[in-house]
Amino acid sequence: TAGVRIDGPENDGTLAALTISSPDHQSMMLDGNEIDSTGAVLISKNSKRGMKIYGPDNNGSSAALAIESTSSGSETQTMMLDGNEIDSTDAVLISRNSKKGMKIYGDVYVNDTTPIVFEQYYMASTQPDDDMKLDYKSSDWFCVIGGLRFRNGDIDEGGAHDWNIYTYRNGDGYWHVKADIPSHSGHDEDHKLGIMCVRRGMYTLRGARWF
Repeated sequence: TAGVRIDGPENDGTLAALTISSPDHQSMMLDGNEIDSTGAVLISKNSKRGMKIYGPDNNGSSAALAIESTSSGSETQTMMLDGNEIDSTDAVLISRNSKKGMKIYGDVYVNDTTPIVFEQYYMASTQPDDDMKLDYKSSDWFCVIGGLRFRNGDIDEGGAHDWNIYTYRNGDGYWHVKADIPSHSGHDEDHKLGIMCVRRGMYTLRGARWF
């Protein structure tokens, strides 16, 4: 089958190789790789059949679908999409203007992990100022004590040192926790700790930093 071939000028938004006009004074202009219209381009408006786009996997520079826009500062921004990935040359903004928010059905992951983790630890301490390393890098997480239970132990009513119950960034690049109270010598302390860690980018720090 020979098909139909149309040769004509480059689409400039007014003139094109093919122009299709309708009685409501709307015109669509097409050339070899461009589609323009005097109104919004509506796809599958009446049949409601939807649309499928076939193209390459998203690699951050090309994708099955690329949407390009120009900001008020004349900067070009491009969003690239494939079957399960969204990339952009700038930050991806969701519901920025409508302020309608976003609903997510299912789990949320940040850098392949859940953004908030709650983990229980056990500390048996016989020495003042005992320290325990957590499995969370201080460059990626912010960790706080989310629960605390003191069990066995005999408080030294005349003890001079502070109660040390806090998390802190250690020089080894990980979060550490201290959980020690003044107790009589020879009496073990037995602590259960609930540690809550929040992924970087999911929190804001305010106030004086003592950790």
